[in-house]
Amino acid sequence: MKKTDVRGPTMITGATDMPTIFYAIPLSLSISLVYNATRYELPERIFRAAATMFVKILVGMTVIYGLLTFFSS
Repeated sequence: MKKTDVRGPTMITGATDMPTIFYAIPLSLSISLVYNATRYELPERIFRAAATMFVKILVGMTVIYGLLTFFSS
């Protein structure tokens, strides 16, 4: 009887060239939009607050990423 590998695929096809950290950009954008859409009703207020939150998330992740890179080397 032949053994088969049941672990499944180890990589997403087509995503091998892009570092995983770049997936955080659309994810943080969608999180900030959805979060602020649940808090406010006016579209301009939603977009303004979402843009501010998006920038804060990216700055925070960049600082943490930089610290982890610094301490790992």
